[in-house]
Amino acid sequence: MMRLRVKPVVAAGGVEPFVVPDDILKGNTAAANDTTAAIDVAYATGISTDAVTGESFVYVADANGKRLVELRRLVFSKQLVSFTTLYSSGSQRMYGYGEHDYYYFINNVNNVTLSLWNTDNGTPWQKPMYGVHPTVFHSDPILQRHFATMWMNSHAQNVHIESHNVTFTAVGGIIDLYVFVDTTPLGVVRQYHQLIGPSAVPPYWALGVHQCRWGYTNLSDVEAVVAGYESANIPLEVVWNDIDYMEKFRVFTTDPTRYPEAALRTFVDKLHAKNMRYVQITDPGVAQADNYSVYTSGIESNAFIHTQDGSVLINAVWPGWTAFPDFTLPSAQAWWADQIATYRSTIPIDGMWLDMNELGTFCGGQCNVAVGTPWSVDWNTVDWNRFTIDICMPNNCTVVESPLNYPPVNPLQNGFQLFNKTLDMTGVLRLGSYYETKTFYGLMEAKSSHDALLAQTGTRPFLLTRASFVGSGRYSAHWTGDNNAQWERGTGGIYDSVQAVLGSNLWGIPMVGADIGGFSGITTEELLVRWYQLGAYYPFTRNHHGLDGPGQEPYRFSQAAQASIRTSLLNKYRLLPYYFTCLVDAHDGLGPVLRHMSLQFPDELQVYQESTQFMVGDAITVPPVVTQGENSTAMFLPLGEWYSLWSGNHMVTVEGDSGFWIIALDELYDGALVVGAYGGNIVPMHETPAMTVTATQASGVGLRAFMDSAGEASGHLVIASDVPLDQQVVTRMNFTASGSMASGVLTTMGNGETRANTTRLPTAVTVRVSFPTLPDCGNSATPYYAPANVSISIGSTDDMTVLPLVRNVTLNLTCSSISFMLPVGVDATTVFTARWIVGVPQTPSPTASSPSDSKTGAIVGGCIGGIAIVVFTVAIVMWRRRESEGEADYTPLS
Repeated sequence: MMRLRVKPVVAAGGVEPFVVPDDILKGNTAAANDTTAAIDVAYATGISTDAVTGESFVYVADANGKRLVELRRLVFSKQLVSFTTLYSSGSQRMYGYGEHDYYYFINNVNNVTLSLWNTDNGTPWQKPMYGVHPTVFHSDPILQRHFATMWMNSHAQNVHIESHNVTFTAVGGIIDLYVFVDTTPLGVVRQYHQLIGPSAVPPYWALGVHQCRWGYTNLSDVEAVVAGYESANIPLEVVWNDIDYMEKFRVFTTDPTRYPEAALRTFVDKLHAKNMRYVQITDPGVAQADNYSVYTSGIESNAFIHTQDGSVLINAVWPGWTAFPDFTLPSAQAWWADQIATYRSTIPIDGMWLDMNELGTFCGGQCNVAVGTPWSVDWNTVDWNRFTIDICMPNNCTVVESPLNYPPVNPLQNGFQLFNKTLDMTGVLRLGSYYETKTFYGLMEAKSSHDALLAQTGTRPFLLTRASFVGSGRYSAHWTGDNNAQWERGTGGIYDSVQAVLGSNLWGIPMVGADIGGFSGITTEELLVRWYQLGAYYPFTRNHHGLDGPGQEPYRFSQAAQASIRTSLLNKYRLLPYYFTCLVDAHDGLGPVLRHMSLQFPDELQVYQESTQFMVGDAITVPPVVTQGENSTAMFLPLGEWYSLWSGNHMVTVEGDSGFWIIALDELYDGALVVGAYGGNIVPMHETPAMTVTATQASGVGLRAFMDSAGEASGHLVIASDVPLDQQVVTRMNFTASGSMASGVLTTMGNGETRANTTRLPTAVTVRVSFPTLPDCGNSATPYYAPANVSISIGSTDDMTVLPLVRNVTLNLTCSSISFMLPVGVDATTVFTARWIVGVPQTPSPTASSPSDSKTGAIVGGCIGGIAIVVFTVAIVMWRRRESEGEADYTPLS
C-alpha cells in the first residue's frame, strides 16, 4: 500500500483544508507528510511533464518502473478539488465505488457519473445513496495486473468514468490517495481491508433467520408472527420492530397502548426463554420536547449539533421537530450510552438497528422553532409532494445563504443539492462543519452504539446500519436499504441485490443482506421463494417489508412455497459454522465472505461479464435464479472438480475448458438451489438444523470433504463464544484429507489441547468424503464397493484404534462418496485421524480401484486458498435435477 498526499500551500493566516482525521480510519498506519509517503519499497512516485501538452503530473510506479497510475488535471480551490487518474492498461475492469443502485458489479457503462453523498434515497437512478466508498478497484486479466485507489475525502463528491480514466471531484479537502497493488484482485482487497480496519464479527445467533415489517401496529401482531413461524415449522431466530413500537416515534420509548412496557418485556423474556432474540429500530433524531427526558438530558450534556449562532439545530423527522446528537463529542457518546442502558434495563433488546443516520430529514436546512411548537402532521394522510410547502416553510425551515450550501460547483447529479433531505451544511460539530463531516456521521453513531453495547453486555454487539463510510464495517452490519419487490435489473429488486451485497463485502462490511421479498411493493409467491433461495446465502438473512399490501412472512404462502423456503433456511443453518469461519477470516483480513467470481478466478475472462453467480469463501458457488418464470440457472465452472454441495454428488470434471453448465430445474418448489462445491475444500456443517441457532449448534459440527483431482482437500473451522475475540482463546481447527475411494485419511488439527476421543458419543456426526465419479460405476443404485470390506480407524496418528461399524457408526458408499459417523463432538474440537480402507469391489473392473486419473492440480480450501488459472472456452452441459430436502441427483440430458 502507498499513501499519496497532495495539497495546496496555504498562505499565512489562511484556513487549512479539512482532512479526515486518522482516527476515523483506524487501519491507517502510513505516515504521510505534505507530499508523499510510502510504506512499501515496491512503490515509487514522481513528477513528470507531458511532452505534448506541457502538463505536470504525479505518477505512481511499480518496482519495475511501470507506471500504474498518473494523477493529472489537478484542481485546487477552497471549495473544489479534482483530479483524474489515468491508467496505461486498455483491458482493465473497474468496480467497487459506491454506494449505488446500478445492476452491475463491474462497470459496463462509459461516460457515467456517480454521486457519493450519504442520503436517504432507496433505489433512484444515479442519485446519491446511503454510503460513501470512494474506492475504485482495477483488474486487468490480460496483463494480470490488479490494483485499487481510494480517495479519503468526506465532502460531497462524484466519480466520473470515461474510457479507462476516472475523475474524482469534491467540494473540499485534499488529495489523500491510497494505492494498493497485488498479483491478484483478492490480494488487493485484502490490503484495502487491512487499511480500513478489521470488520466486526457478529454474535453467532445473528447468522440466523430474521423477520421484520414496518406495520406491526400492535404487540399482538408480533406475537402472531412468532406463532405463525412456529406453526409452519420454519426457523426463526430474531424478531424485529420498526418504528411502530415507539410512542409518537420518539427514540427510547414504547407506546403505552400498542406496545405497553410490561407486556413487551414479558414478550422479550419469552423469546429469550426460547433462545430467540429481539431487535428494534433506533433513529438518531431526538424529539424537541421539554417533557421528554432523552431531549432534556441531551441539552444538559451539550450532546446536539448546533447552528452557527450556538443554538440547537432543529429539523423535522418522524417524531416532529427534532435535534440530532453530535457523535464526535465524547460527552454525546457518554450520554447516548446512558440512554441505551436506561432503555435496555426495561426492554432488553439484543441489538440495534440504526436507521435514518445519513442524516435523513424531511426538511432541507434548519428550522427555527421553539421548544413546544406543536406538530400536527398526520402521517397516514400526509402529502409528501407538498411537505416542504405545507410543513417546512410555514415553520421557518430555511437553507442558510452560505457557500457551504451552495458551492460554486455541485458534484451531485440530477439537480440534487447538498442540503436536500438533510441538515443545513453550516451545522457545527466538534470535528468541523456538517459540510465536512456528514459522510461519517453514521459511522460515528455506529461506533458510539457499538462501544455502549459492548461495555454493557460484555459480548460482541450486533448493529445494523443504513449509512456507511470507509471503515463502517468495524462496528456494524449493513443492509441495502429500501429495495423493491421486482425482478428486472435496474429496478432495485432481487437481481440488483446480488451486486449490492457483493459491493458491501468489498467495502469491508461482510455481514450484509437485502430485504428478502422487497421492502416496497407487493411480492409474489414465486419472487419470495426465489429470493429466499438466494437470501439464505446472504450472511444477514432478513425478510422485511413496508406498509404496502399484505404481509410477506413465508407462512402466509402455499404449503409448497413454505416447504421450499424451509429447505433453504435449514440449509443455511447447516452452513453456520462455515459462514462464521468466513466472517472471522474477513475480520483477520483474509478476504470477503461473498465474492464476485472475478476475485476467485481472475484469469477467466468470462467472469468479468455481467452475472449474478458468486462465491461464498473459497469453497461454495451460488448461481441464484433471479428471472421470473425461469426454470434453469447457469453455473460457471472453472478448471477442477465440481460437486453438488447438498447431495455431495460429483457433477463434472473440468479438465481444460471452463464453461457454463445449465442446471435445469423441474419446478419452482423443488427444494433448495443447486449450489456448487469446489473440489479441494472441506466444509464444516452443523449436523442437524433446527428452529433456532442454539438448537442447531447442539447437533455438532460435521465435515464434508470434496476431493480435487489429485485426491486432496483441506479446510478449517473457527469456534468462539460471543465475547470479543481478543478476550478469549479462539479455537481454530484445520482439516486435511487425501486418498481415494480405495483408501485414504482425514486428519483434524487444533490450536488448543490435543485430545483424541475414541468413544462413540451421542454427538457423533457425519463425515462425508466425495470423489470424482468412479469409472464404470454408471448410475447403478448398487454400492460399488461392499460395505463389509470397509474398515475405519480413528485415533492419533501413531495409535490408531479400530472403530467398529456398529450402532452409532453408519457407513454409506456411493459411486462418488464415502460417509461415516465420527465422534467429532458438539464443538468439533476432537482431534483425530480417520483412515478408511475399502476391500475388493463387488463388481471388479480394470479401473474400479481408483478415481479418475485426470490431474488438474490441488485447490487448497477453507475460506482462503488458491486460484485456478485456466484457458476459457464455452461448453454447455444440461443436467436434470431431482431434489428432495436438499438432495439432488444429476444425469446428462441426451
